[in-house]
Amino acid sequence: MAASNFADSLLDSEGLKKALKGAHFPISHTTYMKFDLIVTLLSVLLCVLAHFVLSLFGIEINLISFLPSWVSYILVTGAVATCVFMGIWYYPGLVAQGRKTRIDLDLPYAITYMEALSGTVTLYHLFRSVYEADDLYGEVSRECGMIVRDVELFGEDLLSAMRHVQEFTPSENFRDLLNDLA
Repeated sequence: MAASNFADSLLDSEGLKKALKGAHFPISHTTYMKFDLIVTLLSVLLCVLAHFVLSLFGIEINLISFLPSWVSYILVTGAVATCVFMGIWYYPGLVAQGRKTRIDLDLPYAITYMEALSGTVTLYHLFRSVYEADDLYGEVSRECGMIVRDVELFGEDLLSAMRHVQEFTPSENFRDLLNDLA
């Protein structure tokens, strides 16, 4: 039971969904999981092929010298497969974390800009202005661009678009800003 809970927490598909959305990866979590498995299987196949080619030429490499070479080979292949799988699995979370940091760094400047414009334009035009100033506000502009996209392309009302972005933004500060503006 404890091993099952550990595996469930380690391979958190809800966390992967949120990380993929927060990283702005345009792929579903099931497709990403399939990609992860395929690349992991290819890495195992590459290890087997490398071992076969080395054996063909009579070259024996034993990375764990105190174990028999076949045990060392199995352990190294398992370690490679685990590292590849976990690296691909956690990559979207790392990208989302980097985006969170960049959003939090640029957010005070974007808020100051929004405050300066707030007396003359609507809330939607505030988001559009920040979106259009992407060279100044970086990731904050990308988040505002998601709101503009939802309103202009998908026909959502502004409040729904803000809630949608609020649900998947990796930045707690931007989430709070959207909550306050709503």
